[in-house]
Amino acid sequence: MSLQRLSESERSGGNGGYAVVSMHRSENLSSKAVFDMLMGAVIDAAEVVPIKFVLHPATREKIGASEWLARLQRVPALELLERMDYPDFVRLLVGARFLMTDGGSNQEEAAMMGLPTLLLRRTTERMDGVGGVVEVSGLDPVRIREFVNRHAQGGWSLRLIDGGSPTGVLVDVLQAYA
Repeated sequence: MSLQRLSESERSGGNGGYAVVSMHRSENLSSKAVFDMLMGAVIDAAEVVPIKFVLHPATREKIGASEWLARLQRVPALELLERMDYPDFVRLLVGARFLMTDGGSNQEEAAMMGLPTLLLRRTTERMDGVGGVVEVSGLDPVRIREFVNRHAQGGWSLRLIDGGSPTGVLVDVLQAYA
């Protein structure tokens, strides 16, 4: 999916009026205390802004094996979604007011796009966007709530990468050596 092909109106992020949640890291799924806090934070966030919760297989399994599935399904503004292919996920992100994730790849994509992102981790080795559009939650419920409240009503501007297609750049470099 080429973001450069989006119309001007599609380049304004957050127009969908929802937020996206995606988590799958073992450190968040294996600790009952951390998992329970994060599920509570997702429900709390859905009281402020509609949430689209993209479930990785490990997360779906963990939720299904706990009391959380029934609790999450009772929240009107919370939609549980299956994982999707990359272009559909990027489209979902473009419509989101913000992203809450524990995934480093999601962090990198969001930072590149300009999407406000809360990293659901204590720390990170990836610095993409940190100090800019990406905040590290430290797994602090207060910090999570403040982030949600700060970004629930706002939009953001989609950043486009200058210089055209990365594939085109690679082809040009390789042709120079041919």
